[in-house]
Amino acid sequence: MKKNHYGKNGSHIEPFLQKELPILSSLKFIKPFQINGLNRTWSLSQYWRKLGVYVIKDEQKERIIIIGNAKYCLYKAITRCIRKLIRLGNNNCTVAVIPSKKKEIPKILNLLRNEIKKIPINDEYQKIEIFFKNKKTLPIEVLDFRSPYAYKNGKRICTFSKASYNVRGGTYIIRENENVVYVGMSVKWLYQAMYNHFSPYQLDRHSQHYRVEYSETLDKYDYTVALIEVPAIGRSEKCFKEEVFSFEKYLIKQLNPRDNIKEVEEEEQLVPEPIPVPDEDPPF
Repeated sequence: MKKNHYGKNGSHIEPFLQKELPILSSLKFIKPFQINGLNRTWSLSQYWRKLGVYVIKDEQKERIIIIGNAKYCLYKAITRCIRKLIRLGNNNCTVAVIPSKKKEIPKILNLLRNEIKKIPINDEYQKIEIFFKNKKTLPIEVLDFRSPYAYKNGKRICTFSKASYNVRGGTYIIRENENVVYVGMSVKWLYQAMYNHFSPYQLDRHSQHYRVEYSETLDKYDYTVALIEVPAIGRSEKCFKEEVFSFEKYLIKQLNPRDNIKEVEEEEQLVPEPIPVPDEDPPF
């Protein structure tokens, strides 16, 4: 499979994207320390008592996992964070630093987070984009389907991270015992839109907010879900929405899901009403 040309949250950024990602494309990631025998020598002494923003990337997963700031000492903030990651078993991190004045930190953080939101969290769309564009048969087996929930210490938790997927747009496919039962979309709230189908919140079937709901059969059948984020980068807001709607129509036509309304109206989807769902995000 060819390399994801969109990058993965701070991984390789192609030149044609540098205009839309000026901060990310300029970051220089370095190893935060060197191992000399049993000792760890930090490579960050130049940031002692310096202020600014730091970005930590998991090199194995090729994605940014932490964006932080230091209003007193970058060196202390970064080393403290790296030590915690090491205790959690993550030894493959690199760090990039943006020294700045204290009053500039909030602006830099906001710009950086907005850039990261433009980069897809996964490459599911890229896997099947060529089939969508050419209206060919969808090879559904290439998609990554996961159970929407897992259990930890007797508690049900969401397997998809709210922090990663919530303010993103795309489509989702729900399977019940390997059979596709529903295809949905959201132009902004992909995480919430998908998990709403597993929340016990009844609505009038004739309401414009009505949705198919699987909470009552969650323990009876084996449900798996694929989240397919449509890249927003390089597209105007109008073009992005059109792409998401068109992609959903393609999936419905290809998969013929049991519980979908067959006529897909090309109207802007209303933001789904927030419904509490069990969740446990990573500590960072």
